[in-house]
Amino acid sequence: MAAVNLGDKILVTFVGELLGQRIMNTFWYQVSAITGTPNTATFGSALITQIKTAGGLMDSYLDCIAQNQSLDQIWAQFIEPTRVVKSINLPAEAGTWPVDADTANISGVVTRRGDLAGRKNIGSVHVPVSTDPTAIIAGSLSAALKAKFDAFATDVGSVQTLAGIGSCNPIIRNGPLTTDVTVITSTVAQTTVRTMRRRTLSVGI
Repeated sequence: MAAVNLGDKILVTFVGELLGQRIMNTFWYQVSAITGTPNTATFGSALITQIKTAGGLMDSYLDCIAQNQSLDQIWAQFIEPTRVVKSINLPAEAGTWPVDADTANISGVVTRRGDLAGRKNIGSVHVPVSTDPTAIIAGSLSAALKAKFDAFATDVGSVQTLAGIGSCNPIIRNGPLTTDVTVITSTVAQTTVRTMRRRTLSVGI
């Protein structure tokens, strides 16, 4: 396996399913500290372990999604400067919001920003949510669900510290053909929900 270097870019992907549609959410990180000489497989596995730590990114994500949405896999893959084989974990979890979602197209949104203005310094995470009145009221997240998204937003913007191995900062990657990235310095959960026009394959939509 390849050695890990400062500045390496890692793509973390949550893979699940809701109502027959595959749901994928992505999070980018940049290696900011290294302890010892871990290889990419060791570092990737440690990152997934940290994400799955109680009260961490995985748990806050699950708190936002409906009980009929699954989280089947978590991938961590070094993408830059060299793409390597991804580390895969099979959490086999489901959302903890106690009401089903009846569509995959209504999403809560977390906005991610860097310090500078401009379209390269802003991004978002769209997460399907239940449309039950306990979750959405007049096009906005209920107070209870908004609190869940606030906690998720905090975790989206948090540095991932891997005990005895190193750490990585959350980033926005500014396009597939550039090594330019923006370190995320603030995140906010939006109050209103959005209707997503999802690309689908072989599901008749």
